[in-house]
Amino acid sequence: MRCHVPARSSTGNGTASPADPSAGVPGDNAVFPKTPAPTMIVRLDIEQSETAAFSYRVSVEAETLFDDEDLASFDEALIAAIEGLAPDVVGIELAYGGVVSGTYPLDVIAANLDQVATHAVNTTAAIFEARSR
Repeated sequence: MRCHVPARSSTGNGTASPADPSAGVPGDNAVFPKTPAPTMIVRLDIEQSETAAFSYRVSVEAETLFDDEDLASFDEALIAAIEGLAPDVVGIELAYGGVVSGTYPLDVIAANLDQVATHAVNTTAAIFEARSR
């Protein structure tokens, strides 16, 4: 989320005026806008079928926004889902095989696609192993 840092008014002694609405929290020089731009964190569920094909479903509050199937790899499903996202999406809760591996800012996924994909696969494998004990 971007922060708006307005110019701070001064009381003459280098401190913000207590009546100044841009004063923010003491010790904090960033002030969040009163009405932030609408943003959304979506859930991305990736599944692997018995035929080794991958599918994905992008949803918000259990309502499917879009989905696809018969993709060749986990990475292909992840990329296809990201490419279909609306501009107001800022983050993804990623689940593979029903196991949530984390919630990531969209720019982190884009910059670290291989690491995020590996983490999701490894997290799911670890959970499935723990369940079988």
